[in-house]
Amino acid sequence: MAERELWHRDRGRRRKSHRVACRRTFRTLVLDKVRSITKAQAEAFNCGYEIHEGVAGAVLVNTPENTQWAYKVAQETFGEENAVYGMHPYMGSEDFAFMLQKKAGTYCMMGNGDTFMVHHPKYVFNQDLLSRGATYWVALTEAYLD
Repeated sequence: MAERELWHRDRGRRRKSHRVACRRTFRTLVLDKVRSITKAQAEAFNCGYEIHEGVAGAVLVNTPENTQWAYKVAQETFGEENAVYGMHPYMGSEDFAFMLQKKAGTYCMMGNGDTFMVHHPKYVFNQDLLSRGATYWVALTEAYLD
């Protein structure tokens, strides 16, 4: 395995770093462990196995113009105080992420109050928000058609 020396500046002098960068990544280490466990389990139960490696998902990246537009519609529909722009990054909806790689758009969310997120065992669906969701979809459609 090839290793590289890392250098850093210390008071203007170039010094060798104590850290060493390796070509093996954390992902490689995890995949090696998955391969070895899978192989051992298959051998233990006298069966075959097949591992398919690749990109499991896509990163969801909204188109800025579409996001600003959807935010503006939300502000006009629900009031500026009820629209939030610039949420924390959210890992989810990889199916929509694949679509956004081909077509401009935005993935936006409607709040459900102070509760757990969807797919959490303690998530409670607030049915009172159905009409607000429908109102937003109608507002988006009307704004798009204008």
